[in-house]
Amino acid sequence: MRNEGRTRKKLSEGQKRDVSIAAWLKWAEPIAYGYLKLTPDQLGRLNLFDFETMLIAYKKAEESRRWETAYWMYWLVNMQSRNKISVKTLMEPFLPKKTRAEIIGERQSFFKNFEQQRKESEKCQQ
Repeated sequence: MRNEGRTRKKLSEGQKRDVSIAAWLKWAEPIAYGYLKLTPDQLGRLNLFDFETMLIAYKKAEESRRWETAYWMYWLVNMQSRNKISVKTLMEPFLPKKTRAEIIGERQSFFKNFEQQRKESEKCQQ
């Protein structure tokens, strides 16, 4: 989850990424003063790890709030509609998209688990 929200730019050959405190503050200040509602003094007293921990906690709380809102919308919409929708359908725009590597990993895990269960059932049938 490190560096979430930052856009990664491809650097052309010979360019260096700006990793200074000034560049980090330029990225962190809008988050700290906006989402986290910190004052400049509070931001100055935080270390980088505490800030990142607060940001992760904020994102989890925000996701939880969105799930709750989707739950209540589910009941409101389904009471008045013939076409029923799920809470997950309402949350779809807010959920992170799975990467290709995650999809492949889940598929491999599924088939590995399936193969183990098949072998166990063959042992039981013998």
